[in-house]
Order: sequence, then C-alpha cells, then structure tokens
Amino acid sequence: MIRTIALIALLYAQADVAGGWAVTITVPRGELNYRMFIVQKGTRLSGYVLSESGQFELEGTINGNQLKFGWTVPDGGQLVPISFSGKVENELISGTAKVGNVGVGPLVAERN
Repeated sequence: MIRTIALIALLYAQADVAGGWAVTITVPRGELNYRMFIVQKGTRLSGYVLSESGQFELEGTINGNQLKFGWTVPDGGQLVPISFSGKVENELISGTAKVGNVGVGPLVAERN
C-alpha cells in the first residue's frame, strides 16, 4: 500500500524547471537565441526571456514533465507570439515552438 502511494506521488510530481535556461529555436529564417528564467509555483510557470530586442514576460504550465509556455516579442512594429509545447528531461527542455507566422520548429533549452 505504501509503495503504491509513493509510486502514484512520483507519477504526479512536477518536474523542476525553475531557474535559468539557454534557448535555441530553429525556424525557416534561422536560429533564434534567448536566455530564459522560469519561476515555478506548482503547475504554474512565469518568468521572462531575454534577447537582443529586450526582456519579455513568459507564462505557462507544467504537468509532470510536459510543458507549455509562451511569450510575445516585437518584430517590425508588430507583436509576434511565440508558443512552445514539449517536455523536460533532466537538464534539457525540448519540443516544438511556433513563432507567429514565421514558422514552426524545434526548441531546445539547456539549464545553465
């Protein structure tokens, strides 16, 4: 019984993604590089990303090791949403990012 409860607790535990990450998104135009800082409170994620264009607020969720988050960046006088869906394994976040109308491509982030 105790082992069953412990196993259930492990299955529903949230991965720890709080802290700093080096992010690379590959889209048809090339690579986009960001520094990302995540604050995690239960299943809620917040924080910011940094690029040459500035600092942008990030919001998202985590369920086990599955992540969804996004932020918005200015590009040519318009705001471009970036949305991500993927997973975290150890010190690596990986999945797919959609960058406005620019395209869809892989996102990889390494903890730093």
